[in-house]
Amino acid sequence: MDEIARMELLRFIKTLSEVSSQPGKRVLVDFSRTENMVADGTLLFRAHICRIFNNKPESTKVRCKLPQNRKVSQVLKQIGVLEKFGKFQHIQPDHKDVIHWRYAQGAGALGEKYEEILGHYDGVITEALKERFYVGLTEAMTNTRQHAYDIETTSSNDNEWWMFSQEKDQILYVVFCDLGMGIPGSLPSTQPGLWRRIIEKLGGAPLDSAVIEEAVTSSKSRTGKEHRGKGLKQLASVVENTRNGSMSLCSNCGRYSIKNGKPLKFDYKTSINGTMISWSLPIRQPIE
Repeated sequence: MDEIARMELLRFIKTLSEVSSQPGKRVLVDFSRTENMVADGTLLFRAHICRIFNNKPESTKVRCKLPQNRKVSQVLKQIGVLEKFGKFQHIQPDHKDVIHWRYAQGAGALGEKYEEILGHYDGVITEALKERFYVGLTEAMTNTRQHAYDIETTSSNDNEWWMFSQEKDQILYVVFCDLGMGIPGSLPSTQPGLWRRIIEKLGGAPLDSAVIEEAVTSSKSRTGKEHRGKGLKQLASVVENTRNGSMSLCSNCGRYSIKNGKPLKFDYKTSINGTMISWSLPIRQPIE
């Protein structure tokens, strides 16, 4: 998602959330002129649609106008968005860029969601890659429960994660997101020791991308358990040691990415108000 598209999507999500939260409103989302949907922006939109429908007043009705673009219709059908809007038209996804995407959502660790997310790739993805990726992915999901949300003030419907996965041309693509406090927002309370080190190193108002980088490269866990707190670092390690692997971690206004073994940082003017991680990994490529 480029910066302009990101700003427009976030502005749209904010407007839709605000309007849908008002009792008695009649809201129409018009997809008729939508021509293209990218994985990360689509997942963020899907997550917010769940949040909006979970929290809207009963008296508020949210509906949609179907896309004219056939591929966009298939995408919205494949990921369950049309059903959220009460559209149960018989649309059979058959486009090659749509049918291989798998969608899952849940709360907490991977557990019973394994088959929905990675079970499809058994026998395809290398065992070494699957094992290390599974451990890191499980930690990222568990972090959603332990770090991303304030459990004392967040309802059970609001502490979820959402995920897309696809295997295409021998590449595994995974996009994962939550709508929590974001890494820069959660660290001061969840990992105060790490936060103090970041402030000492970067100063009193560090950019979100720099905070994300420090969180990724740190292996310390607030639980005090040696096997915990290494999820993001382990995922980064898998990418760094897999030829042609890449990872992008966006949280609030910052982005930290690894491509061809090189880290890159960028900061946006707008926040996604959560965390999104994207990976692409050659599934037959041995880890170096």
